[in-house]
Amino acid sequence: MAKIPIDPLDGPQYALRGRIVTMNSRRSIISDGIVYIDKGKIVALSKSTATAPEGFSGIPVVNTKGTIYPGLI
Repeated sequence: MAKIPIDPLDGPQYALRGRIVTMNSRRSIISDGIVYIDKGKIVALSKSTATAPEGFSGIPVVNTKGTIYPGLI
């Protein structure tokens, strides 16, 4: 059976919740935050208590229970 390649640019919207270490010059930390992702790209970061960005209400949120370094590969 042939494997179908995965195209992250065609992926769904979703969000990751956890401790976020930002990649700004101060390495700011959001102790309980959410990373919003659309088609494989980070759209926004916010505290978990903040309102979701436009177009992201009702999307699945995966609680990682860990630390997230958005943009770090």
